[in-house]
Amino acid sequence: QMEWFNHYKKSLATYMRSLGGDESVDITQDMKPPKSLYIEVRCLKDYGEFEVDDGTSVLLKKNSQVFL
Repeated sequence: QMEWFNHYKKSLATYMRSLGGDESVDITQDMKPPKSLYIEVRCLKDYGEFEVDDGTSVLLKKNSQVFL
């Protein structure tokens, strides 16, 4: 179990570093679901257009903040 946990911990750290580019993203920091239906998204890099489940598109640009 310790060997599995150590491998998991290393894999998780590698994955989080890959998300942020120059800055790593800690996906373990907010473990509770949001209280509202919308969340504030802060863009770390230019992403372009993002289509949400209702079919509308949102432009995600570096350093922008949007509620989804």
